[in-house]
Amino acid sequence: MSYSAAFPEHLATAADKIIALKSIAAYRSGLEIDTKVSLKAAEEGLLEEFSGGSAVRIKNKNLIDYIFTRSLEVAASFDLPMQIHTGFGDKDLDLRLSNPLHLRNVLEDSRFAKCRIVLLHASYPFSKEASYLASVYTQVYVDFGLTVPKLSIEGMVSSVKALLNLAPLNKVMFSSDGYAFPETYYLGAKRAREVIYSVLCNACDDGDLTIPEAVEAIKGIFKQNALQFYNLKRIFSSIDSKTISSPIAKIENKLSLDDVVFVRIIWVDSSGQHRCRVIPAKRFYEVVVNTGVGLTFASMGMSSHSDGPAEGTNLTAVGEIRLIPDLKTKHKLPWTSKEEMVLADMQIKPGEAWEYCPRDALRRVSRILEEEFNLEMNAGFENEFFLLKSTLREGKEEWVPVDWTPYCSTSGFDAVSPILQEVNLALHSMNISVDQLHAESGKGQFEIALGYDACAIAADNLIFVREIIRAVAQKHGLLATFVPKYSLNDIGSGCHVHLSFYDRIQPNTWSGAYHCWGKENREAPIRTACPPGIPNGLVSNFEIKSFDGCANPHLGLAAIMAAGIDGLRRNYSLPEPIETNPSDDISNPKRLPSELAESVKALERDEIIKDIVGDKLITAILGVRKAEIDYYSTNKDAFKQLIHRY
Repeated sequence: MSYSAAFPEHLATAADKIIALKSIAAYRSGLEIDTKVSLKAAEEGLLEEFSGGSAVRIKNKNLIDYIFTRSLEVAASFDLPMQIHTGFGDKDLDLRLSNPLHLRNVLEDSRFAKCRIVLLHASYPFSKEASYLASVYTQVYVDFGLTVPKLSIEGMVSSVKALLNLAPLNKVMFSSDGYAFPETYYLGAKRAREVIYSVLCNACDDGDLTIPEAVEAIKGIFKQNALQFYNLKRIFSSIDSKTISSPIAKIENKLSLDDVVFVRIIWVDSSGQHRCRVIPAKRFYEVVVNTGVGLTFASMGMSSHSDGPAEGTNLTAVGEIRLIPDLKTKHKLPWTSKEEMVLADMQIKPGEAWEYCPRDALRRVSRILEEEFNLEMNAGFENEFFLLKSTLREGKEEWVPVDWTPYCSTSGFDAVSPILQEVNLALHSMNISVDQLHAESGKGQFEIALGYDACAIAADNLIFVREIIRAVAQKHGLLATFVPKYSLNDIGSGCHVHLSFYDRIQPNTWSGAYHCWGKENREAPIRTACPPGIPNGLVSNFEIKSFDGCANPHLGLAAIMAAGIDGLRRNYSLPEPIETNPSDDISNPKRLPSELAESVKALERDEIIKDIVGDKLITAILGVRKAEIDYYSTNKDAFKQLIHRY
């Protein structure tokens, strides 16, 4: 069989096993391909190559042009795309001959009008020429691998910008062009995301693209265009979009200053108070999104009555951490315009969590539960709160309940329905599910029950829920407070999940005041729920009733989880459940701490919690609570100000 017949036949037999063909003609004889080169000229070229007497490195132009043309014919016959190296590459190439404009003969040949051709390496330094060809010829695509990450930052950005000047966005692709070392693949992928983010942000700022268009461009460049070009949709239909989530998230975050003015970075301290730093949007997206903002060590040692670090916390104003925004938690403020909010992690240095960070504490404890027992805990919260209105009595401002109706009162709900509707819509806009709402037993007291989620997400959502309820109430001229006991003469508020403080946990108030558990027993601190539809009395969930609005959500859940881990490690079994009101039960169950001082002493003795949650963090919490005991025991009416802090 002659060479002219054997070569395309061998290619054809492999066609169903390959994704594409590739040519390095640019590195040998250049891209000015003679598509009409004769077989005789090619065979003479082949003989010339073999007659050299040394290792063969094919560079005869006639032979290369013939191989290129025959390969493209096979590609056209089997609907295979062709990759063509263009621009820079091997050090011995003649760069002048690797300009993709030399491909005009190929692109104008009617035999190849329907071939799919991709110009590799962004054709650098001929990126503008490649962009032009992609805009003029339907069969031409471009790929900016090797240009990224080989060039300087400015070089990478300018080259990609040049490609996007004319090339349709659905014809631009990226391949890492990694080789030899795994780091080249990683660096290519990393740099490509950074470069595309930079280029498309500028395009949005200049008005060339809208943000949704930029997001779609990212999906195309990093996934969809390649699937289409290489006909891979059927084979790789399950490719995970998370692999391209980073630049998409960044572009979606890139909003013009007309859309967002401020971004609030929120954290919750050891005392359970919400705090925030507010950053102008431009600085947030250009700087803070990557570097965070500084925060004094003292921030996790502040009590509910003072903005200085409490004694005994071992935290002072010496030392600084970074608040790093967790962009997965970023939302537009639903109650006002031009602002966003985001939760933050506390880091002592880049990538290293500060040991006092509540969000990291919950993550650490969750990992222990999963790694040791293959369990994941979900959580849902019942948020009780009071809605108060301002009034003047004898010239002094007082906050009084908005209504005096009983538990589940319809008229009580009517009184604040517009507020709760707005709260519900705001939560829905943030994908926070609400199970039910109702008026509670206290005067002006209401409850919003949330759906279940993984503990870390549930704790994050609880912070947002409190922010929304307070802000919406304020819009309507009211004050919403989650403080456990705003009035000594009324029932308290809980969040029905850790040990609380002040006087909320009392018998006969459904708050769980005894050391026991019960089946559907609302006076027990731990209640197992067996709602209708659950077969054979199986437990669907546990309710922990001693959690309240002064607890840091992440630390509260971490403590509950740590107690469970200890029980699992020791193979503890439950005692018999209490079937009656614990205060009347003949078993005389042990009373839980009735005041904050007792709780602090119990926590000081608890080496298990210190070991699992973190000794230094628990020390800070103890210092904060001891300072509060001293302050509120000597300032009897000071607790009334807590409605403005919780």
